[in-house]
Amino acid sequence: MPDLSWDEWKTLISLAVAVIPAVVKYRVELTRAIDAVAEGVGLLVLVFGVVLYTHTFPQWERLQANLGPASAESPLLAAQQVQTLFTLYAGSIALMVLVGMRAVSGLLGRLRGTAKRR
Repeated sequence: MPDLSWDEWKTLISLAVAVIPAVVKYRVELTRAIDAVAEGVGLLVLVFGVVLYTHTFPQWERLQANLGPASAESPLLAAQQVQTLFTLYAGSIALMVLVGMRAVSGLLGRLRGTAKRR
């Protein structure tokens, strides 16, 4: 357990006294900034999901078409390829759906808030 001397506690308390009023004063602006960052990250992850989907879908179809000959040669390698590609394929769809819903709901909330203010 760390030894906290009085100086460390004094520093911690002075930081808390300085930071907490600023957070309370600017909480509305901080909330808007956090929402904007969350929507930006959501849209970025949505684009990543689309890119991942466009790269894995053709490979997934190709693997399904060649699964018979590949599994006859090396069943373990074919199973690993199927598992890896299926995980990427399903993950890309999940990214697009979940993050897309989050980003769209955030944008709709922002538009609804703007319409209420008018």
